Amino acid sequence: MTETVKLMTDLLAFEIAGKPLDSGCIMSDDQLKILYKMSRAHDVAHLVGDALIKNNLVSGEYKEKFSKCVIAAVFRYEKQRYEYERIKKALAESKIKFMPLKGSVIRNMYPEPWMRTSCDIDILVEKSSLDAAKKAVQAIGFEYKGMGSHDISLFSASGVHLELHYSLIEDEVVSKADKVLKDAWEGAENCSQFEYRMTDAMFYFYHIAHMAKHFLIGGCGVRPFIDIYMLKCVCSPDQKGREELLRKGGLIEFAEGAEQLTDVWFCGKAPTKLTDSIHVEIGRMPQVLLDFEPDAEGKLMQGAEYDWGNAQYGASFGDESMELTFINWNKETNAPATVTEKGPFQFGGTYIGDYTDETYYPACYVLGSAGYSLFTWHASYMKEHSATVQVVNGDEGETRFGDY
Repeated sequence: MTETVKLMTDLLAFEIAGKPLDSGCIMSDDQLKILYKMSRAHDVAHLVGDALIKNNLVSGEYKEKFSKCVIAAVFRYEKQRYEYERIKKALAESKIKFMPLKGSVIRNMYPEPWMRTSCDIDILVEKSSLDAAKKAVQAIGFEYKGMGSHDISLFSASGVHLELHYSLIEDEVVSKADKVLKDAWEGAENCSQFEYRMTDAMFYFYHIAHMAKHFLIGGCGVRPFIDIYMLKCVCSPDQKGREELLRKGGLIEFAEGAEQLTDVWFCGKAPTKLTDSIHVEIGRMPQVLLDFEPDAEGKLMQGAEYDWGNAQYGASFGDESMELTFINWNKETNAPATVTEKGPFQFGGTYIGDYTDETYYPACYVLGSAGYSLFTWHASYMKEHSATVQVVNGDEGETRFGDY
């Protein structure tokens, strides 16, 4: 584990679990700079900053920067909470069954709800009610932006993003997760006339399945591990029910690995061979964790920032002479497989494809094999770079890649 990663997770453990920091913890400005960038990349700068301030470990420029992150997180939460209540009221008045997902539920387990930031509000409705739900939220000012494989996207006038899910089965579903997620409404508790809550086992399985998908195709960041801590240690888990669903969905081993790393980071457990491998293995989350770490010579690692939520379709890199070999997930065998493709390559949302047969692969695999340590955490762009970063603008947003 790198020094900065350990420092960040120690500060998070203090903030969310009350774990005391090591005595004599003093940081240089250079360490604070890297810590600030890394925690911003993971959208946990407000938690790290609050812990630093509470322990009198930061002053001057970086105290001001971290303080702004805390204020921004509180403001973001209050804005989302206001819209969330409006959405619930609109759906209930239209007599539409709905089920809050992800951050809207789990933030209530945190010491304070503003601590669990979220990029959007996620709510599940029955597929037969989707059109009615869309009309209900449009009636209160939400603007429809488009439809995906499992949800529709809308934005409020204040800029709050709503994802109305009509299914929990997403593209690139991992293992056999769809066999479980198709029954998301089964056993759900009716907590008000039209509002429902998932069973504990289903909520946990959905969290692990969603986390595993991002872990494989781009990077899940640190925050899902904080959520696991909350789901393990704060609420009263249905352990038997969780394990049954995880086995049925083929995710028991992934869940066990994620829980072990959570225990190391936040519960003081000793590292294992598995948790150590998660830190050093090239791929997914480690790429996110190590992006802003200097190498042995003090230079920042080469990185590619890729906002998968607003990537410019059609932007390209490389030429016909570029040949890349990387590990891709084979859906037929449900196992990794080596792939070799020739350039030039083009961006397509979360994916990058070659021009020859238009076969697309997760962006992290392709850019990683091209020598980039990939950053894919989409919550916030890094504004500071150590070298030139190519920016491609377009109607769909922007894509950036280059040296950090």
